[in-house]
This record gives sequence, structure tokens and C-alpha cells, in this order.
Amino acid sequence: KMILCFTVIVLGSLQLSAPEIKGNPKIIEELVSNNENLETLSVERDIQELKPGEVVRRDAKANEKQSFIIKLKAGESVTVTIPQHSMAVVAKTYNSDGEQIGQFAQQQDEMITQPIVFAADKQGDYRIDVFTSWSGFYLLNCGMPRETTEIDRKHFAAQKLYVEYLITLPNNPNIPSEEKTGKRLEKLLERAAIYRAANEPELIALSLSDLAVFYGSLAEYSKMVAGYEEALEILRSTGSAADECAVLFALANDALQRKGDFQKAIDYL
Repeated sequence: KMILCFTVIVLGSLQLSAPEIKGNPKIIEELVSNNENLETLSVERDIQELKPGEVVRRDAKANEKQSFIIKLKAGESVTVTIPQHSMAVVAKTYNSDGEQIGQFAQQQDEMITQPIVFAADKQGDYRIDVFTSWSGFYLLNCGMPRETTEIDRKHFAAQKLYVEYLITLPNNPNIPSEEKTGKRLEKLLERAAIYRAANEPELIALSLSDLAVFYGSLAEYSKMVAGYEEALEILRSTGSAADECAVLFALANDALQRKGDFQKAIDYL
């Protein structure tokens, strides 16, 4: 199998080139964590009910927010995916009480389709808000409701851990900054462990990339590189070529340069 990744490395100055946004884990982190701007800049459209088994194609403009509700009974679960999209999208999910329970970001044509799992603890309307970064379209695929399984609970728990890492802990004024760092790392490690236990290779790779980004923010570059390298090995075994290319780009053009290992960065490419 041949993977073509067109990348420019400017040693010592970290100069990004195409695909600098598409699939770059660091850019995804910044996109999905900019929670306040998502709400402020997005124009909201009418809420639409998403029915079981339905695949919806929606056209969207830049900075638009589109909302959908899914009616679930207590003990039911459903999986929603965004299998195709012509722009970067962010999805935020809420339980029947309006509490945020998940947040997801996918870049244009990204191969890994994250399952968005709703596990209802009581009957009600569960919501998904989709934010679009520029004009284009996306598909929203709603599965059929099912009795909640242990795998559903694991996915749901992992999603909530990511919300705690990304939003709840950073915005909690009662926790000292140095304590927040440790708690946020714990959430990411626990999330990765859940995906490992569930044997979800692509989601393990995704969680390792998120860990790599966080280690980079702490200037722990050896751990950053190790996270990307393990994610890369997993993606090569699954045949996720586009995502392999994205992680390879992040590893060579970001992590290894920060670590100062320029020759290894060149060797990877």
C-alpha cells in the first residue's frame, strides 16, 4: 500500500502546509475546544426531529448551527454518525435535561467516523447540535434504537470523559490550574483505556492523538511523539489511509520538530 502525503518541513520553525487543517489533530483540538465562539458565531436554524433509520442530508452555510432531536425511551440507545461531509463539522450532544454529554469534531473527508452514542437513562428528547465552519453539506445517519448494551455504556462514558476534559474542568473556577492539568490528563487516559477495553482500534488511535496533543501543550514531547507513533501503527493496521497520513503529518511536522529530532522527522516522510 502506498500512502501519498504532500508535506513541507521547515526545520526549526514549524511551518505548516497542506493538509495543514484537514485531519490535523492539533487543529481539531482547537476547533472543538473553542466552545464559546461556536455558540456566538453560529446562526441557528429550526430544530428537526431525527427519526430512527433516517439519513438526512443538510446543506449549511459558514458558521451555522443546526439542531436535531431524537426521542428515546428509558434504557434505549441509538448511534448517530456523520459519514460524509464537505466541510469541517463540530457536533455537541445533550441529554433530556439539557446537559452536554458529548462533543465531536470531524474534518473534511476524514475517514474515521466517530460513533455518537446516546444512552437514555429516562424517556425524553435528546439533542444534537451540528456546527459548520464553511458552506457545504453533511449527512446525518440515525441508527435504530436498541436496548442499551455494555458497549453502549462504554462509548457513552468515554464521550462524557472527553466533555469533562475539554469543557467542564477548564471552566471550573474552583479548581487550581495546576490541579486541572492532572485531572484533565486523567480523563484522557481513562477515555483511552475504555476504547482499549472495547477493542475499538480507530477510536484508540483517536484517543492517543488527543493525548499527544495534550502532552505537547505540557512540553512533554517524548510522550507526544510516543502517542502519535502508537496511533500511526494502529491506523496502518486498519487501513485508514487518510487518517494515517494526518497522524504522520502531525508526528513529523509537529511532535518530532518540537522534540528536536529533525532527522527522524525527515525519515518518516
